[in-house]
Amino acid sequence: MTGRVLVCEWYPMDAVRAALPQAERAAVAAGGPGVAALLVSPDSPVTAADIARMPDLRVIATASTGVDHIDVEAAAGAGVQVRDAGDYCA
Repeated sequence: MTGRVLVCEWYPMDAVRAALPQAERAAVAAGGPGVAALLVSPDSPVTAADIARMPDLRVIATASTGVDHIDVEAAAGAGVQVRDAGDYCA
């Protein structure tokens, strides 16, 4: 993936960087042009304003099974995919 990847939570950076070497730990608020992906949790909500600040954003991923902390409508409107952990706890 080209572009910045922001890891906004407690995720172990060694494991994240094994798959995404360019990943960096930062808050959602640090996002702006050049950010291609966000890795968040319910403790890091992503609002429509956040998405609008990141014109290069392509995907928001959360390790939770729900996405109520992400403005899914704003993401869809911006062409941003939203991914969650699916039925992980089922």
